[in-house]
Amino acid sequence: MAISRRTFLGRSSVLSIAALFPLTSNARHNAGLSSGLGHAQHDLLSRLSSKSFSDNLKTTFEIQVSALNTQELELIEVSKQKVHRGTESFDVLFRGKKEDQFTQGTYMIHHARMGSFPVFVVPVGDGKKALYQAIFNRMC
Repeated sequence: MAISRRTFLGRSSVLSIAALFPLTSNARHNAGLSSGLGHAQHDLLSRLSSKSFSDNLKTTFEIQVSALNTQELELIEVSKQKVHRGTESFDVLFRGKKEDQFTQGTYMIHHARMGSFPVFVVPVGDGKKALYQAIFNRMC
C-alpha cells in the first residue's frame, strides 16, 4: 500500500495535535504544581495523605497511561501509616483490568474528590492480576 507524502504529513499532524489535548488540559489543571512551594503545591501535598486515600478506598481512579489511553483503577488497599522523624510513609494498591496492563512509570491520575496528580506506579504481583503499587514518603 503506497501512501503519498502529503497524506502521511496530514495524518501525522492531526494525530500530533489530537495527542496534545489531554496533556494540555492536565497541564492547565496542575499549572501551579511546578511553581515552587506555593499554595497549589501545598494543596497537592495535603491531598496525598494516608487519610485522604483511606477515605477513598474502593473508589475509581483514572490513570492517563498515554495521550490516547486512559484506564480505570480501583483503590483496593492503603497500608498503615508509618511516621518516623517527621516523615509519613504509606503505600496504596490499585487494581486494574488484567487485559490492559501497563509498565511502571509516572502517570497522571485523576479522582473525582482528590483531583489530579502525578504518581509513580509499579506493577506488582505475579502477572495474573493487574495490581499497581504507589509508595508515598512525605514530610508531615
